[in-house]
Amino acid sequence: MMVARASSERFVGRVEELGLLNTALGDAAQGLTTTVLLGGEAGVGKSRLVELFASRARERGARVLAGACLQLGEEGLPFGAVTEALRSLAAAAGLPMLRRLAGEDAGELQRLVPDLRPAGQRDIWPDRRPLDTSSQLRLFEALLRLVHRAAADTPLVLVLEDLHWADASTRDLLVFLAHNLRSASVVVVATFRSDELHRGHPLRPALAHIARGERVERLDLKRFERVELQLLLEEILGQAPGAELLDRVFDRSQGNAFFAEELLAVGGEQLAGLPVALSDILLEAIDRLPRDVTDLLRLVAAAGGHVRHELLVQVAPVSGVGLDAALRTAVEQLVLLTDPAAGTYSFRHALLTEAVYSTLLPGEVARLHGSLAAAIDADPRLAIRAARAELAHHWEAARDQPRSLVASLEAAREAEAAAGVLEARRHVERALQLWSQVEDADKRTGLEHTSVMQWAAKLSYLAGEPQGAVALQQRVVAESVTDPARQAIRYDRLGWFLYSAGDTEAAQEAFATAVRLMPSNPPSAERARVLASYSQILMLCFQQEQADTYAHEALAMARTVGARAVEGHALTTLGINLATRDAGGLDLLRQARAIAEELGADDDVARLFLSESGALVTLGRFDDAITVASEGLEYARTRGKERSLAAALSGNLAEAALYVGRWQLADDVLRVAPRHSGGIGAAWAHLLRAHLFVGRGQLEAALAELTAAETTHAHTHEQTRNMFLKTQLGSALLAEDADHAIELITVRPSVDDPVEDHALELRALSLRALADLGADVGPGRELADQIVDECHQLAARATPTNRLAPVWEALAEAEHARAIRDSDLVERWRTASTRCGDLGLAHDGAYALYRQAQARLDHGLRSNVETLLRTAHETANQLKARPLLEQILDLAQRARIDLGIDPTSSPHEELGLTVREIEVLSLVAEGRTNPQIAEQLYISRKTASVHISNILRKLGVSNRGEAAAIAHRLGLSARQPR
Repeated sequence: MMVARASSERFVGRVEELGLLNTALGDAAQGLTTTVLLGGEAGVGKSRLVELFASRARERGARVLAGACLQLGEEGLPFGAVTEALRSLAAAAGLPMLRRLAGEDAGELQRLVPDLRPAGQRDIWPDRRPLDTSSQLRLFEALLRLVHRAAADTPLVLVLEDLHWADASTRDLLVFLAHNLRSASVVVVATFRSDELHRGHPLRPALAHIARGERVERLDLKRFERVELQLLLEEILGQAPGAELLDRVFDRSQGNAFFAEELLAVGGEQLAGLPVALSDILLEAIDRLPRDVTDLLRLVAAAGGHVRHELLVQVAPVSGVGLDAALRTAVEQLVLLTDPAAGTYSFRHALLTEAVYSTLLPGEVARLHGSLAAAIDADPRLAIRAARAELAHHWEAARDQPRSLVASLEAAREAEAAAGVLEARRHVERALQLWSQVEDADKRTGLEHTSVMQWAAKLSYLAGEPQGAVALQQRVVAESVTDPARQAIRYDRLGWFLYSAGDTEAAQEAFATAVRLMPSNPPSAERARVLASYSQILMLCFQQEQADTYAHEALAMARTVGARAVEGHALTTLGINLATRDAGGLDLLRQARAIAEELGADDDVARLFLSESGALVTLGRFDDAITVASEGLEYARTRGKERSLAAALSGNLAEAALYVGRWQLADDVLRVAPRHSGGIGAAWAHLLRAHLFVGRGQLEAALAELTAAETTHAHTHEQTRNMFLKTQLGSALLAEDADHAIELITVRPSVDDPVEDHALELRALSLRALADLGADVGPGRELADQIVDECHQLAARATPTNRLAPVWEALAEAEHARAIRDSDLVERWRTASTRCGDLGLAHDGAYALYRQAQARLDHGLRSNVETLLRTAHETANQLKARPLLEQILDLAQRARIDLGIDPTSSPHEELGLTVREIEVLSLVAEGRTNPQIAEQLYISRKTASVHISNILRKLGVSNRGEAAAIAHRLGLSARQPR
């Protein structure tokens, strides 16, 4: 029985999902970006939904860019879907329009679209710089700017399909766009097969990162219910299906739209005799075609399911009129689809590609891939996207090891040019696996085995996998070499990989070996380099005296041989070390920055902004730190370095802003910082945002950031472990988890630990926890005495320039006095609040004022209490520091002190809740359901649901019960809706 296909004119089901997409398009018209993650099992209807939405978006005047990922081996094609989307833009609007939209980024974007290169320019690479940490980020920034330009005059819909096959670079780009497209007229729609996302699938963490962002919608298409499937079959058949046919199709397809269509297409009335597996159904349809057509389809499947007509002309088993006839049959039977503009053919559904490819015999696999590779090798224009990547894939499948080796390395260079770090690494690693199987591999490739391993190590490091880099570089240093200087450079690289992997002890040994191996005479830039590296690692490991010694030696030698870059590195180490003891260190950092600017070393300049702003935070010059970090972020942005250093620079800026009470600035900065990128900078950004959430009483959000920080090993790294413990302890106190708080206090690092960053602050908070828990007698008293003694030791070791140490010492002494019920409590808190005020610490200062007022009341002293509480309340309210605000209000109420709050306003509105949200929350506290709330307030159930979602987010709770508990505690349950 011949059946028609469902047209897009009548769209069955998916009304709610289509409505959400249309709403997102309406928001885009108002300048708001929405990212829609559209998941569902294969065949459930994702592509049809997206196609209909894209069609209607075009009718509404939107610009649509669409691309799909291909299944082409593990390494994939870097940015394949993005490249296709850009070409769709060129096809729709013309290449001149694409060039205008690319603007000054055309040089960078020609990595993906070679047609952007100027006429006569043969080399597609925009520059000759080696791949570094910022290559991919520069490309990301260029794409971000292009999207902004494309959406400047009309809403833009960017569709990226089949992300379950996406390469790592495309996944990273999607995360980047989701976190950075905030106020653009853009809808990003990303589709993926949810039934392929096994626990270890690389797309899962990317989706999790995206889902934590703002204005992200997750849609999971479900299978059709029986009624919906009946409508689909009616659309296909042109008449209502019989009850028996409907039963059979529903039972076999279980509501999967594509399965249902294929069942009808191949079986019709004979449905009962068909096999259950979809692949069998699909293959039955294929097997009915003539032999010459099925042979052609097997070739298309070997090509990845998407192939140029010209390539088929070269390798198809039939030619001329025979090829045309076979293609026409495949197209008429809707097995293949055509793209006349691109001159390509593709299977109607990816499952068809898989099903047909699975029928190939081993000999056929080798033969077909070999013929495809030979044709593309002779004419790279026959490839769909990246010729070298396709060659690497085909030669490997053809089991031609020598050609596969060469093609893999060429594909790695091609991926590097497109900033596809992970893809390049996989190609190089495959070359290493093939090396021993290929005779004269070094002659064929023009490379030594050691060089390829070193290349792979560098790519692993750039890909954020330092452990892999370490393993490869250790193999490099294990290979014999007669030149000690060359071996020293190998150890120098190993040292940096080890440090990135968190093994600081082994890193120091590697750098020490590099220094020992590198000849000291005659003086050389290489010797200066390894000395500077060793001094830097010693500084990072808090061995300042040794770091200074090697840095001075590196500086002298660098100046002797004229190695200006190394001179700047040595000055940086000396400057950072000196800045912790003397403000003169800032001068050395500025000298280093001048050298970096002179050499055009953008990475070094940006890092020096980072070092200087960090030193200013240590010196307690918070406003200056904010200024310098802001300048650094702007510098990094204009030089394409924003993503590589933005997390760390944002961390310095946010830390200073948190200290001085500019919490909204800190929140704004941290919200857009690339905290998903890994590394110490990202760990610091996660921890600072967790600290902010603790201060605002948003427990669930704080715990989520702590979990993210833990994935970056923030809990073990020297630079972040104290901050990690401090934030964990703050979360435990917020959750009123006494057991966890005591556990965290007891695992604090030793007072002799060389890492002093946040060590005093951690102990002051530990004493606060002990005071809250009641530690005036027994083991608690002994622990409190021990910790305050540690605080005195740490404060005594602090340098005169450390303006924070006296503050934390005073807070620690006050908390200790509160813990042991010392009679001198009033004076202790007066001292602490004075020191906080002198340094401009906002939240800590307000907390100290609150405690001072409490101490005065406990001692029967009411004078000045109202002033103290009013001042503390004003700051806590401005910060939206809910836990502190509640403490202040509770104390004022118990002491019958009027804080002068406007009786017509609610203190809870000051926490960020709107009047309507307060009304909704009061009804939640009364146990009302969403329909009851909607009826009470004359709003829709959907609106009620949105209000409740906003309330949960603002209060930092995960369910209605927790929100109701807060409402009862604040007295909202008795409030009548206004």
